[in-house]
Amino acid sequence: ITRPTIEKFSRRTALIEAEAEKRGITDADEKGRLGAQTRDKKASNTVPAAELPVKWKSLLSPEERRQFQQLAGKEILPAKEKTSASQAADFAIEHCFERDSVVRERQLMRHAILRAIGVASPNEMCHEVQSRPLIRSGEEEKTLVTTREILGDERAMLSFARRGKGEYDPLASQHQIKRAWLSDEQKEVIHGVLNSHDRVAIIRGVAGSGKTTVMQETIEAIENGGKHVTVLAPMAQTAHDVLGKQEGLDAHTLARFLVDKQMQEESREGVIWVDEGALIGTRDLTRLTRLADRLDSRLILSGDGKQHQPVTAGSPFRLLEKQAGIKPLEIQTIRRQEKEDYRQAVTLLSQGDAAAGLQKLSEIGFVQEIDDDEERYRAMARDYADSVSSKAATLLIAPTHAERELATQAARTELKSRGMIDQVDHSVETLQSKRLTKAQRGDPRNYEAGNVVEFITKGKGGFRPGDRIEVTSVSEKAVNGVAWGRHVEIPLDSPGTFELYRKTERGFAAGDVIRITKNRKASKDKSQKRLNNGGLMTIDGFTEDGDLKLSDGQVLAKQWA
Repeated sequence: ITRPTIEKFSRRTALIEAEAEKRGITDADEKGRLGAQTRDKKASNTVPAAELPVKWKSLLSPEERRQFQQLAGKEILPAKEKTSASQAADFAIEHCFERDSVVRERQLMRHAILRAIGVASPNEMCHEVQSRPLIRSGEEEKTLVTTREILGDERAMLSFARRGKGEYDPLASQHQIKRAWLSDEQKEVIHGVLNSHDRVAIIRGVAGSGKTTVMQETIEAIENGGKHVTVLAPMAQTAHDVLGKQEGLDAHTLARFLVDKQMQEESREGVIWVDEGALIGTRDLTRLTRLADRLDSRLILSGDGKQHQPVTAGSPFRLLEKQAGIKPLEIQTIRRQEKEDYRQAVTLLSQGDAAAGLQKLSEIGFVQEIDDDEERYRAMARDYADSVSSKAATLLIAPTHAERELATQAARTELKSRGMIDQVDHSVETLQSKRLTKAQRGDPRNYEAGNVVEFITKGKGGFRPGDRIEVTSVSEKAVNGVAWGRHVEIPLDSPGTFELYRKTERGFAAGDVIRITKNRKASKDKSQKRLNNGGLMTIDGFTEDGDLKLSDGQVLAKQWA
């Protein structure tokens, strides 16, 4: 049975997908909850059971009816296909544990059952999942599971931290702080790091508390004492724009350090400092601790575990605190907000008390509620344009993708009316990530004609980073496309080498501020500067070919968008 035929009978799925698109929901679990919320609509439109066969037949084309007649009487689950139940369980495990270190067993079974539709029954899949050597905790519906691999990574990381407790000399116990204007709290954290006898140190501070200044003072002290400090961050924007350009530190991404042998050797017997350490997943931090162990290096992690969570599986930042007994050095006082009442509100929010924080913001007039949708977006647009006009750093936030688009449209309309961006839009084809896990990228069912595959590392078939394939056809076992002017097959057995995108058309005008959503390396001749994921750029204009002229003098090829 072909996918288009199946989708004719998936009206419920189509309803949920349409509602999800309307609300800007992309997460699979959120879609599941949306299904429950819309269930009443299904009940009100139920067709009587006696009328269902006629209804079903009316949906079929003559060719589809012939296919069903040919299938009638055949064994639904041929013996040779039953091994696919194991493959479905493998898929569910790989998919779920890419971004979470612990999941509910029910969630694992759900993904396995969906993957095995037409191959194995739900009971068979539940049995298959339960037969796997996973580590389980809890009973029945509340059972939580993890893998032995993840547990092994966590144990290795914790062992590294525990073995290093009390085993090292202080880094710079005699250091006299040069930045005399620092608070007593900040000075205490600096001395805490410099006098520590532990191999691993954690600095925990909320946003706006002055962690970066503490970092600068501490690094200077360590390097004056003769040890090299390797500064890393999980995100390129933090490493290159914030720590590099703004703070003057020689910072690199964690991803580069994990593969750069020369950089690793430079950190030997030194200190590895990772800013925004709370964003690191268990696998990457385990790899980092193993490298630090081999290089005889010490490790400092700074960040805010309450504010940020890693994209990949695990929350090792908190695990080191709770399981390895690493007591964080804390900076709790917020300094960025100068007005006392505003600082109080932000402090409450940073402590996780959202209700009290919002109440405080409301009391000082920082919260405005507008029930009417159109009026709310107009007000947001006016305030945004006023703020931009005053040269203030301004951020417009919306809870869903759909609302973000509406807010953006309203803001651009207001900016155009004030002459702050050009009236004429230039249509540019952009790529929007489908945000799939590696397991999902290895499944042909997640591909559609017109999707674009872009390689991030060397891939099978001679593909190099940056190469793109536009999908032209999808079958049950293969996805084909066009690259280099010829037909090629996408290497689904190595999904970690590429990302999958859907194409969209967007209008841009001179004066628009755009956000870069992937890294671009600088060219060897320096004619093309580096672009960092998350960076903001202003469009100055367009070339005759439709490429984007940026405010820093760069030209961004429309094919790169």
